[in-house]
Parts: sequence; structure tokens; C-alpha cells
Amino acid sequence: MARRTTRRRPARAGGAPDVPAPAAGAGTVAAAAADDATTADDDADDDARPAPAAAPARGGLSRLRRGTSIRTKLVALVVVFGLTGLGLGLRTVSSMQVIAGATGDLARLQREVSAPLARLQQHQAESGAIVAQIAAAETEGVRKPWLARLGTVDTAVEMEIASVEAGGGADLEGWQDFVTGFTAWQDLRDDELLPAAQGTDQQAYERVLGNDAEPLVRAYRAGLDSAQADIAVRMEAVAKAAEDRAAMSLKVLLVVLTSVLGVLIGLGLRLAVGIRRAAETVQRTLDAMADGDLTVEADVRSRDEMGRMAQSLATAQASLRTTLAGVAERAGALSGTAQDLAGAATSVTDAAGEASARTTVAADAARQVSRNVEDVAAGAEQMGASIREIARNAGEAATVATGAVSTARSVAEAVTDLGRSSAEIGEMVRVITSIAEQTNLLALNATIEAARAGDAGRGFAVVAGEVKELAQESARAAEDIARRVSTNAERTHAAVSRIEDVTQVIGTMHDYQVTIASAVEEQTATTAEMSRSVAQAAQSAREIAENLGGIAEGSATATQVAEGVRTGSDDVARMSLELDHAVGAFRF
Repeated sequence: MARRTTRRRPARAGGAPDVPAPAAGAGTVAAAAADDATTADDDADDDARPAPAAAPARGGLSRLRRGTSIRTKLVALVVVFGLTGLGLGLRTVSSMQVIAGATGDLARLQREVSAPLARLQQHQAESGAIVAQIAAAETEGVRKPWLARLGTVDTAVEMEIASVEAGGGADLEGWQDFVTGFTAWQDLRDDELLPAAQGTDQQAYERVLGNDAEPLVRAYRAGLDSAQADIAVRMEAVAKAAEDRAAMSLKVLLVVLTSVLGVLIGLGLRLAVGIRRAAETVQRTLDAMADGDLTVEADVRSRDEMGRMAQSLATAQASLRTTLAGVAERAGALSGTAQDLAGAATSVTDAAGEASARTTVAADAARQVSRNVEDVAAGAEQMGASIREIARNAGEAATVATGAVSTARSVAEAVTDLGRSSAEIGEMVRVITSIAEQTNLLALNATIEAARAGDAGRGFAVVAGEVKELAQESARAAEDIARRVSTNAERTHAAVSRIEDVTQVIGTMHDYQVTIASAVEEQTATTAEMSRSVAQAAQSAREIAENLGGIAEGSATATQVAEGVRTGSDDVARMSLELDHAVGAFRF
């Protein structure tokens, strides 16, 4: 038998190794070792055996069907059948609910609209008949029961109209014509027809009845007939919709049930044929292996239980083929590898020693960096404390500025009030001046009258002169007060202007203080973040120093391990020679 060269790949995570690739002449073997996630017992068996090898897939087979287990396929058929039954049941329930709703709507229309309309037909006819009975009655005693009955009928008509509109019949064709016409007929009946019927003028009654009442009766009866016809059409439409829905549900039920049964039967037959073919293929391969022929492979493309069994068989064939070829080849390669391993161990020993020395130097440098970073962290913390103190002072200054603004505004308001008071004083001074002028004029008139009176008015002239002098003195005093009030008002306005300037300056100072406080708060946050980052850097530097120390210790350990590897490689070289002599006894 010709020598074969194969390469085994590492086992998969599920416990089964990947498919080995056979040499040319034995057929291409593809890796297809996916375990079935839905069958735990099959997974346990698959983990205990190597990964299978499958024949190359041909076109025309579904990827989903090839990768699904037999158990999953059977469960899928049952689930599909169950879901179909559930869907049909839900469909039937939904249809029954729709039919029940339609039946309820039909009953509601009959109860709330159609029946009241029928009763309205009776009541309106009865109302007309009662009017005729009242007209035919000869005495008041005979008319009185009919009048009472007419009131009862009117009440019943109102109740039936309310019932129809509450049941949704307000939009019926002709309904509004009936309501309007019947109301008009009632008004005509009460205002003209009944008085004429109870009177002695029969011709007047017949004239009102023929000219006015009967046209209204024909109009509202036509509207009522239209409403009854419309509700009959609507009820027929609801019943027809329920019948159509029931018929359609039955058709859908039959079509879906027939289709699903056909699909399930087809899938079941296809599944049975696939299982039978896969079993026959595996049987042929086992018969060939029993005869010693390892070249006949089980060409099963699926990845279900039968496919995994065929793949496991192919894996066993490949393992037998590659074991004989691989042992001989790897025995020679093992000897060379052992020599290379010995040389590599020597190089590792030298490199580990150099790495240990360098990591020691790096560890010292890292410790120095850690100390420097800790100093920076302490300085950052002090700077943060100073910035926080500045922030507190800036906040207090802003508070003081706010109080100053409020005080300045209060002073400005007080000075403004003073200005208004000065204006009021000026107004009073103008009144006093006017009174003084009038008094002066009166004194002048009195002097003139005293001169006319001669000696009799001399005393009065003296008094008038004194009054005139007092009036002039009052005018001069009022002018002086007005001048002083004007000066005071001007100074008040100037004071208000200065206070407003001071308020504006204080407000600007307040804005600057707020800006400074905000900036200091931001700087405080930045400093805190910087302090935290520096602290983290110090911690990282300490960890680096510790890690470098560990690396130095690991380098020393690696040197010792490399010495052990070199000793072991010598033993491996010796055993590879012994294995080569043992394999030389086989022929393949």
C-alpha cells in the first residue's frame, strides 16, 4: 500500500477534533462536525468520538435540511402540524367571534332601532285615529278619555324616537324628515286640528285636515317608511357579512388543512427515503472495512444523526490511514525537532538572563517615576485647596455686590420719591403765588374803593394797604420757596443720575465677580480631575514597578525551565530513534 501523508488539526471546542484531510487517491474529505444543539444525548455521544468527515456536497440539497437532525425534523413536523392546528383553531375562534359580533349587532339593530320603528308606525297611526275619534265625539265626556290617550301616545312616540337615536338610527334615510314632519303635525294638531275637532264647525276641521294635516302625515309617513327600509337593508347587510365570513372561514380552513397535510406527508416521505439511503451507504462502507478496504467512504451529505454516523466512520478510516503514515514521518521529524529544541532552550536561557538584568534596571526607574508623580499629586492637591479658597472669596464678593446693587436701587427709589415730593411742593408754591396775586388785586381794588369813600374809607384804605404788603411779601416768599424747590429738584435729579451710575458700576462688578466665580469653579473641577489623574498615574507607576519586579523573577524562573527543556530534548531525541526502529517493522 502506498504511503500517505496527512495532517491532523486540533480538536474543536465541543470535544471532537476537526476532519483530517486524506492524501490524493482516497477522495476529498470535508470537515462537517457540527453537533445537534437540540438533542443533549446525541451531543454527549458526539463529544466522545472524533469529528466526522463527510463527502463533498452536491448541488440541489437544502443547507438547512442537511444541517438538521432527524429528531429535530420529526419534532418540526409535529410542531408544524400543531401550530397549523392552533392557527386554524384561532382562525375559527376569530371567525366565530366576528360572527357572534355580527349577530349581536343584528340583534341590537332589531332591538334598538327596528322594533322602535315598528312601534312608531303603530303610534303615529293611533295618534291620527284618536284625533278622528275626538272629532266624531259629541260630548266632552266622550272626548276626555281620548285626549288622555293622545297624551300617552305622544309620550310613547317621544320615547321611541329617543330609543332609535340612542341606538344609532339618527342617520337613517328619511329619519330626520319623519321627526321634523311628525313634530310639525303635532304642532298643527294641537294648535288648529284639535280645537276645530272639538268645536261645532265640522267644515273647519275638515278644511284643516285636508289642506294642512294630511300633507304632513303623508310626508312623515314617507320618511318613516324610508327609515324602516334603510334599517332593513342594514340588517340584511350585517347578516350577509356574517354568512360570507362563515363561508370564507370554512374555505380557508379546508384549503390550509389540505395544504398542510400534503406538505407534511411529502416531508415525511422525503425524510424516510433519506434515512434509508444513508443507512445503505454506511452499510456498504462497513462491509468494505470488514474486508480491509479503507478507500470506500460513506457518501452521506446531511449533518443529522445518519450524517454524523457516516462522518464518524470516515474519521475512523482517515485515522487508520494517517496513523500508519504519520508515525513514520513524525519519528524522523521528532529527532530533528528535539535538536532544534535543545538549541532554542540554550537561546532562551541567555535571553532570560539578559531580560532579568534589564527588568531590574527598569523597575528602579519606575520606582523613581512613582515618587516624582506622588510629589506632583501633592502639589496639585495644594493648588486645588487654594483655588477652592479663591472660589469661596469670589462667591462672597458676588454676594456683597448683589447686596450693594439692592441698596443702591433702594436709595435711588428714595431720592426719586424726594424728587416727586419737591415737585408737589412746587405745585403748592404756585398755588400760593396765585392766591397772593389775587389777594394783591383785591387789596388794590379795596384801596380804590376807599379813595372813593373819602374820609369814611380811610381806615379801610390802611387795612387794604397792609393786606397788599402782606400779599406782596407772600408772593416774594413763594418765589423764594419755588426757586429753592427747583434747585433741590435739580440736585435730586443729579443725585438719582449719580446713584444710577453707581448701581451700574456695582452691577458690572457683580457680573465680573460671578464670571470669576464660575471660572474658578471650572478651574477647581479641572484641578480636581488633574489631581485624580496624577494619583492614578502614581498608582500605575507603582504597579509598573511591582510588575517589573515580577518579570525579573519570572525571567529567572524561565532560565531554570529552559535548562530543564534542554535536558528533556536530549531524552526526546533518544526516544525518537527508538520509535523509528519500531515503525520500520510495518509495511503500508
